Amino acid sequence: MKEILTPEGYWQNGVYYYYLKDHQGNNTEVLNQAKQVMEYSDYYPDGMRFEESTSNSAALPYRYNGKELESMNGLNQYDYGARRRETGIPVWTTVDPLCEKYYGVSPYAYCVNNPINNVDPNGEEIWIYYHDADNNLQKIQYTQGMKYTGDNAFVSASINVLNQMNSTKNGELVLGTLVGSKNKFDFTNTFAKDRHGNDMKNVLSFEKSKNGGGEIHAGALMTNIDEGEKLVSAAHESFHGYQYEMGQTMGGSMATVNNEVGAYLFGRAVYYSYKIIRGEGYANMPWGNGTELGKNYEDAMDALIGSRNFNLTQYQAAINSFLQGSAVNVSTTNIPGMGIYTTNHFKTDPTLTNPLIKTFFPLLP
Repeated sequence: MKEILTPEGYWQNGVYYYYLKDHQGNNTEVLNQAKQVMEYSDYYPDGMRFEESTSNSAALPYRYNGKELESMNGLNQYDYGARRRETGIPVWTTVDPLCEKYYGVSPYAYCVNNPINNVDPNGEEIWIYYHDADNNLQKIQYTQGMKYTGDNAFVSASINVLNQMNSTKNGELVLGTLVGSKNKFDFTNTFAKDRHGNDMKNVLSFEKSKNGGGEIHAGALMTNIDEGEKLVSAAHESFHGYQYEMGQTMGGSMATVNNEVGAYLFGRAVYYSYKIIRGEGYANMPWGNGTELGKNYEDAMDALIGSRNFNLTQYQAAINSFLQGSAVNVSTTNIPGMGIYTTNHFKTDPTLTNPLIKTFFPLLP
């Protein structure tokens, strides 16, 4: 083995090397384990190194923003994973995947043309956090369709379910948005808490971050719940991340019936699609709770998931019957309409007539 990358540097031919970084995450010095400076770099705002910077053949070319500089055959581009950018001018070589959110900025502009005050950490932002054999917190970045050869069970389960989701057309679109986001979306081996402080071990749960992005509590991937339910739940919570990323909130709150109906449709549709494209059968899971309103909810959701086009009347019927008719809003003592969505005061947004879920129709292949 020649070299191994670490979060703070790398190991090469039996020697550890460490990066010293500035406030923007730029690698300014490479030290060996004897604390000797092997390479020194100063940067112009656009990422080009000063002429006075030094180089060393033992130093791996991870420099500006901590990104790899690919200079072979005069390429001179930094590799950000999802995108590349030039060293001499602050522009991407491809269009920003979220350019439609920033109409006043060129889709090729790096950090809104202000690399002094802003950084774009990756161009890809789904991280999986886990503890290694020594209980040290580690993280691995998810890229769509990636292979994992490590031995951490949580990382393996997370990548597996994300790749299942990514194998479907709509799942790929949502993950592509989260991966291409300027915000971070973290998968963690944790559980969300109910209002009594107890772990919610049967489902994944998205928790938004104040400044964008959020955390998906994915500890349920390590439980014995059905594998299909894991995919449904992962797609459901990823869609909540997508809703938050795209600004579908009510006064900043994600706690809306509209968001839940959209996420339940999306999660179930990803699971059904995954089975369909693999040529496998699947059992229809009930939507309703067995009451009259439950039947209304079931009929509306069945009609929506099987339709080739979004139907606003069916969508509103599902919204109006969700709290009292959904099988997922039943109390622990099996009282219909008294589950977590009622006790946590989820509201309906009557102004939302063009929900994000509409853009994904048809939901099934």
